[in-house]
Amino acid sequence: MKYNESSKIKNIRLANTKHTIDLIKSKIQYEMERPNYSGPSTVSEYIETHLFSLTVSTRSLSKPVTIHKAQETLKARFSTLYAEQIRLWGIENTKLNKRNAHLQPLVITFFDVEGSRHSQAATTATMPHYHGVILIHHDAIHEFLRHLTRNQLDGTYGMSKPSSHFSSIYLQPLPTFADAERFLGYSAKYTKHNADTNNNYNLTGYYPEKSKYFPFYEYVKNQKN
Repeated sequence: MKYNESSKIKNIRLANTKHTIDLIKSKIQYEMERPNYSGPSTVSEYIETHLFSLTVSTRSLSKPVTIHKAQETLKARFSTLYAEQIRLWGIENTKLNKRNAHLQPLVITFFDVEGSRHSQAATTATMPHYHGVILIHHDAIHEFLRHLTRNQLDGTYGMSKPSSHFSSIYLQPLPTFADAERFLGYSAKYTKHNADTNNNYNLTGYYPEKSKYFPFYEYVKNQKN
């Protein structure tokens, strides 16, 4: 069944995409303004080598749950996966402290459920998952990617069974903003199925969560003032 996108839903999707792209640009600008910056010389070069799509697939739940419960469960489980693994992959010896906390990758996630590409709003789910983007710090990328397996044919990276709750993590380079916008349009597709329901709990996530040791969010706040 073809889904006809209303102007309201299209505007929501476009707003999500723009906000994410703007956040990525701000993060790169923030890094470039830091003392002793040694990364790529332009925003476009940074994107080319440090921005990836992210797909995090869950193991099937034991029984169908409501969309609200699926969002709640996925958020809690991914927060743990990010805190215990993903944010540490770019840090030598995987020991986080206030001196290296800035090396944590910026991750933006969009909630999705099985079958959303072809059907309208689901009321239950057994395989909730995230699509999104990950921006890896220029001083952490080599260490970060060392934890993943690279596919020599297409240049993607992945990991099977990163935890008991997830079946895989998959990263694909997004070398241009046009690539990022296309993938974000796909990532936010569940919005069009859920925009007019009361199921929304946590459609979008931002990681790391706010911390005094990750001052980028304060930088964004000050930019808006």
